[in-house]
Amino acid sequence: MILLASLAMAGPWTKPSGSHYVKLGADWYHTTRYVLPDEGSGLGSTGDFATQGFFGHQYSVYGELGISKNLPVQIAARIPLTYAVVRFAAEDTNREVSGKAHTVRWGDMELTPQVALSKKKPLAVGVTFKLPLYSVDKICEGSVWQDFCGRPGDGQTDITPYFNAGGGILNGKGWVEALVGWRFRTELFRNWDTERTLRDGLVFGGVVGFKLGRFLPMLRADGILTVPAKYLAERIGDPLRF
Repeated sequence: MILLASLAMAGPWTKPSGSHYVKLGADWYHTTRYVLPDEGSGLGSTGDFATQGFFGHQYSVYGELGISKNLPVQIAARIPLTYAVVRFAAEDTNREVSGKAHTVRWGDMELTPQVALSKKKPLAVGVTFKLPLYSVDKICEGSVWQDFCGRPGDGQTDITPYFNAGGGILNGKGWVEALVGWRFRTELFRNWDTERTLRDGLVFGGVVGFKLGRFLPMLRADGILTVPAKYLAERIGDPLRF
């Protein structure tokens, strides 16, 4: 598992010119197993060894700024700092070694320009650029245990155009949002020579929230649906079957 920054969901209420919003965020991740494909260290896939757990932290700054006086246009950005701990047990030619690897790196920055489709209704389109602020090949560089060092992300650029819509519920005491888009996995890796291939996919997300005095509790869900390459190859000549 790696630390993955989700799509920076700005919401369909696009900021007017000069308006801004800033927040700090924190995420924690825990799994009982860390699996990563073989990257050439000689150890093979980490899935072949007794990785004993993964615990990751991610702390981020997120902001939005309105930049247009006519049709609302805003720029949103998210910058995360990641910290990961991987516990492992592996065997070299002479002995079995166990331990844990710590990594601290800037993660995947997300930059999102967004344009309102209406001045009265919360409808918007935008595109998110995911830009790695780290080099995968520099993480634990020179260590034979490099494959066990937690990574902030996949080290490449994503481009995700999307449509976002929302509205109020319960006489203004709550709200809902929904997003749908398509994530293009460019495979443009930063300073990393790898043959890894990634799949494009449909991204979707939703939020429901309520106003409770000074608090705004909300429930959010995000997902991505990818289509196997074999499935596409079998149906590319017959759109009706797809």
